[in-house]
Amino acid sequence: MKLAFCILFLLALFAAFLPSLRAAVTFEPRPLSLAVNTGTGFPSAENSVNLLPTAAHAGNVLVKRGAAGYYDVCGANDEPIGLVVSPVLAADLGRKQAVYMLGSWRSQLPVVSGGATTLGGWLYTAANGQVQAEPSAAGTYWRVGRGHLAAGASGIQIPLEHTSPIKLVVMTEFTAVTTAAGSDAGTTQALANAIKADLTALRTAGATPTLFKFL
Repeated sequence: MKLAFCILFLLALFAAFLPSLRAAVTFEPRPLSLAVNTGTGFPSAENSVNLLPTAAHAGNVLVKRGAAGYYDVCGANDEPIGLVVSPVLAADLGRKQAVYMLGSWRSQLPVVSGGATTLGGWLYTAANGQVQAEPSAAGTYWRVGRGHLAAGASGIQIPLEHTSPIKLVVMTEFTAVTTAAGSDAGTTQALANAIKADLTALRTAGATPTLFKFL
């Protein structure tokens, strides 16, 4: 009788503590944490390369690859590889700088406007490592992302939602050649040569993946 009572008592005690015991031994799956920067801060070292500056420059400038181990500040027609945040003085020329690679991580980079830009508008390379709105002059430029603030003038720092650079070629209107009668309906040698020159320029510009804009 005592044995049966003890067994019943132990079973009741086990049933009472079963929920707590189950909670103690239950393992909740945790989400996998990926080392990806999705905020507005700067990424870790794998998202940048350390290069030497060729010359002194201002901060927050787009840069291109220079000689081996060096970088140069981008001009409007240069393909950028990234952005250097810190200004570089003459005394800093022997020190490597972190070049934050465009399009390699989800975040924003501070860039400087080379003119007025719009909120959410595409931004392109400009002179002195700056950015500009969609170019209206013939030439080769590089689209680098969208601006998260509007700039009313040049020299304004704006956050860039950056992407891998994409080439944009802005071309003038195709050559118009007319005959003596004021019409190009007749096939003349001059007209054929003009068309050939336009097509050659188009082919040359599109030798690599390219966006086109015709003025």
